[in-house]
Amino acid sequence: MSSLEKGRQWQRALDLLNEMRSPMNLLQPDVITYNAAISAAEKGLQWESALCLLQEMLTKGPAPNIISFNAAISALEKAELWERALALLEDAATRAGISADLITYSAIISALGRGQQWQAAMGLLVQLRTSKLQPSLVTYNAAVSAAERASEWRIALQLLFAEIRPRGMEPDIITYNSAVSATSRVHRWQLAHSIFRSMRQRPGGPAPDHITYNAAIAASETGQQAELVLELLREMTSLSLSPGPSVRSRAVLACLGAGLWSQALEILDELLRKGLSGFGSGGTGGTVGLAEKVASLESFSEDENTASDASNFKGLPLRCAADKEFCASLQACVGPLLSACETRDFCKQELALLHLLAWRPAPDEDNTLHEDSLDYDELLSLLAAAGRNAAASRLLARGRHKQAIALISYHKSHATVSDAASAAGVVTACLQAAAHGEAATGYVAANPWRGRLVQSIPARRPYARELSMLRHVLARARPGDAAAVCEAIEHFGEKVMGSAGMWSKFAGGSKSACLVAASSGSMASSGGVLEIGTYCGYSAIKLASALAGSHITSLEVDPTMVVIARNLVALAGLALQVDVRTGHTQTMLPQLAAERPTVPHSFGVVFMDRWGSQYEEDRLLLERHRLLMPGAVIVADNILSTGAALFLWSCVTPVARPQFGLAGSLPAYHTQVLQVKEVGSGSGVEVCEDWMSVSVTRAFSDFKADPALNHSPTADVVELHAASERMRELAFGPGRSVTFKERAVFTAKMRKGLELLLAGRL
Repeated sequence: MSSLEKGRQWQRALDLLNEMRSPMNLLQPDVITYNAAISAAEKGLQWESALCLLQEMLTKGPAPNIISFNAAISALEKAELWERALALLEDAATRAGISADLITYSAIISALGRGQQWQAAMGLLVQLRTSKLQPSLVTYNAAVSAAERASEWRIALQLLFAEIRPRGMEPDIITYNSAVSATSRVHRWQLAHSIFRSMRQRPGGPAPDHITYNAAIAASETGQQAELVLELLREMTSLSLSPGPSVRSRAVLACLGAGLWSQALEILDELLRKGLSGFGSGGTGGTVGLAEKVASLESFSEDENTASDASNFKGLPLRCAADKEFCASLQACVGPLLSACETRDFCKQELALLHLLAWRPAPDEDNTLHEDSLDYDELLSLLAAAGRNAAASRLLARGRHKQAIALISYHKSHATVSDAASAAGVVTACLQAAAHGEAATGYVAANPWRGRLVQSIPARRPYARELSMLRHVLARARPGDAAAVCEAIEHFGEKVMGSAGMWSKFAGGSKSACLVAASSGSMASSGGVLEIGTYCGYSAIKLASALAGSHITSLEVDPTMVVIARNLVALAGLALQVDVRTGHTQTMLPQLAAERPTVPHSFGVVFMDRWGSQYEEDRLLLERHRLLMPGAVIVADNILSTGAALFLWSCVTPVARPQFGLAGSLPAYHTQVLQVKEVGSGSGVEVCEDWMSVSVTRAFSDFKADPALNHSPTADVVELHAASERMRELAFGPGRSVTFKERAVFTAKMRKGLELLLAGRL
């Protein structure tokens, strides 16, 4: 039994225990046997089995000891079930009369840390210090890790420098890694670097490992210290610590942020070569780098008569790696690289990067249906074909018709033969029509998906929902008909996503009506339109249709969604009117301002459609770079559902006094909040309430600042903003999700707080 436990063969260990429990067996299991079985279940991440065995010991015997409880608590800690772990600690005392030891406390503190309950973890540490037991280094490490997970870097450093060392204990690699990571999480790169260096210089101290370097490089990247990142990367190589995919991805982002374009591409190429070792073109086992992709496009030029025999990725596998970390790291840096390519107009590199979007890890064969896997393969093929359309769409939106025509011709001469490529060819035809100034309906290509109904969405696959939507719209909508494209998106949201219990993330229904009405009625609607958060392009199509002649600039940070949106916009016949750009507002809004001498980027309508806690940052950037026209309208979605307290406070709080005429102070915007409905899902399809705000900028040439007014938000507003940020982390963090109960509690809190804010009582 002990050998099975140490060998992590939990199923065989449980089977052996069942054999021993047979009445026919003279050798009955004792407490040591049960403890080994519980420990085997714990190592196999089978917490239910561990609890069942402990419960059996409590009711039938043999009587459990502290080792039994510690093994079961450790199983709960690994499963992040801190409430159950605390309950088991109480059971040990009340039901078995067993006192907890250091191992028990360490496991409970670790469980609390995994559950983001850092205050409770610190409370347990204080309780332990006042008892006869004294914390060990293992206990302190669990506490430092709890502080690190909660981004409480001050607590982590206090434990390291004010408690561990003064108590005569020497921090180990786990202690240092948690401390460096804690400072890295809050972008304190100087502190992270200082701890990292002190660790290396301490005589007899632990040597940095992969985790230490990962945290130090992450801190340096967020601190925009590209040279330091490159130095740490060289150190890893000299110490024979091969940088992992996430480290190389961080290095790419750091170089990109510092304008080190060639170094960024070199590191990306190395990331591809290392990650794709054994996965080659056509399954040959060779490695594939970005350099080869760009070389395959060398024959492409702006000359529309250019022809080439280059392969253009033909035959490259879409599922090119089984390593999920590699694919996640790759996708993390592709978006910023694409944004840089678009800004610099590096078309060849852009095409190579767009192909990378379709590279996904192979599914686990033990939990994936073959039919589902084939369906997702088709979606990835569609994404690869749609990526080529996306590059041509960008060129058209920027007025680069000659380049767009050359690129379309190049792709048509090198297109792969598949249903997905043929369906994407419908969009290619629409782009070609737009480039020649003709109606899209005159270029309808053969579409093998025409009339095909999408019944289901591949489960638990990245972008399966959105790619299924694109496939659905291609099958239903008439090219060049914007209304038909929007209708097909709405049909997919209601019939397919709704029946699958998924939220429709596009602003349809009454939200769409509110957006169009506010935009059409704007006094500044003659100016450009800015959308922040494109998603699938539904709202951009609605705005372009309602504001004929207006130019729509739409920003989207997710490059896969940029590809999908550009294809849907082109299918609607609006490629010349809507420019979907890749990038975050922090970089894109200053970029738009920098383009103003050549492009009149002053917006009369702004539509904010992302997480509400980010709206205030966007508003400040718009004002700082003077991107708003006098009388501009800002329409903000998801005010209630995601919590835009800080933005709403800024819109409704008085900040200035009229120079003449009216008495009293006024806010910077005339704001109205509207109740709207969106289609969500619970059991079946249900209609959920949300709020949208419509804010019109005032002409402040007639106003002056009022120094008597308080321009800082109250503590209650700050707390609402913090609650929204916590929910955002829960919704978008790795491995995180939001339950309907959590969403309901959050919405109720926001409703109460925002109602008080609007009533002037917050």
